[in-house]
Amino acid sequence: MSLEFDDTAGIASGAVFECERGWSDLIAKAAAEVAEVDRMAEDWNVRIVGGWVTDGALTLQISYDGRWPYEVVKLICDEYRAKSLTICEVCGRPGWLRTIGVAATRCDDHA
Repeated sequence: MSLEFDDTAGIASGAVFECERGWSDLIAKAAAEVAEVDRMAEDWNVRIVGGWVTDGALTLQISYDGRWPYEVVKLICDEYRAKSLTICEVCGRPGWLRTIGVAATRCDDHA
């Protein structure tokens, strides 16, 4: 399944997220942080260009111009990867990483 966000500050037009709907609020919060970073300087052009599931966690792909935003972008990616490991990818309720078969972050109902 893939998610798309239309006209969301911090997310590039056409960005696609290869994950379930349960992480949509998490992605929206990350986008708000990215939009804040982008407002810090006109020439950085910081935006989320996509995301996917890696080992049961959310991996965000963030694009930017210039050198300085690297540390901030890495912190945002790491922060939201960690947060995704506590939220069910399917429904957005509290969950945790389960590694029986394929790694996935799920609540008890979606395990």
